[in-house]
Amino acid sequence: MIDLPLWVHFALAAERQVHWHDQNMPPAGLNKKPPTMALFRTMWDVDQNWLPAIRELCIKAERINSVTRLCSLEDIDAYSTRISQPKN
Repeated sequence: MIDLPLWVHFALAAERQVHWHDQNMPPAGLNKKPPTMALFRTMWDVDQNWLPAIRELCIKAERINSVTRLCSLEDIDAYSTRISQPKN
């Protein structure tokens, strides 16, 4: 589970919006860039209304299976590096 603070999601989304604007290109699979305010509003709604339930589901799942919770960009980088290394 990727569980970054909301401000990190906002910062990454703003960075992508600026990049798409500067490059005059929409994200892959879309005909146009998503409206920034609608994007941020959706991110806020997900954080406030969905994530508490998702976190609870992950806590319950941890009792049965292993759940990896990534809470920072460093965690994501380290996990990505770890899973991309060949197993001996």
